[in-house]
Amino acid sequence: MRIVPELVAELKAYREAGSGEGLLFRTGKDNAMNPSNVHRDIWRPLLKRVGVPARAIYSARHSYASLARTAGEFALNVGQSMGHARSKLVE
Repeated sequence: MRIVPELVAELKAYREAGSGEGLLFRTGKDNAMNPSNVHRDIWRPLLKRVGVPARAIYSARHSYASLARTAGEFALNVGQSMGHARSKLVE
């Protein structure tokens, strides 16, 4: 499953800016956000905005794997993108 080019460009620009030690979600002082704050301030509002019932952030990994495999992505690619050493975990 590929990332849309616009997101790739944004992430590259963010990385090249070099702020926040590579953190995607960070506080105003460029520190790592507390996971409970990410859940409260970002995740829950996002789910509400798109009309998805409340669930843990971790469930997005399973949704990603299911959607990628359904779209025809190879198990090896999905497993690697999720940090798994073997594709058997996502077959």
